[in-house]
Amino acid sequence: MRTYERILDAINGISKSAAKDEGFICHLILMMILCYISKFSQVFPHALIAISIELLNTSIENLCDKVCKDICEEIKTIKDISAGASFIAQLNVLYISVTNLK
Repeated sequence: MRTYERILDAINGISKSAAKDEGFICHLILMMILCYISKFSQVFPHALIAISIELLNTSIENLCDKVCKDICEEIKTIKDISAGASFIAQLNVLYISVTNLK
């Protein structure tokens, strides 16, 4: 029963992220397009990792907004680093997609 609840919590978290963060939807659509273009071969696992990192990025940004309502340089740095990690993961998927087009 507990495993079932955890799965539902995870699905709920993904849907909340999709509802709150339009950037997540853009990343999800981009990953699906790249998977389709490269025929899912080696791209799909990397796309899942990139989407997971984007979810972590969204979580970090939401937590930062909760901790500090004002503009704070330290919080901005944390958000930038988190966004950078997500961007690198997405570049990885793009690279793998392009190299699999051969």
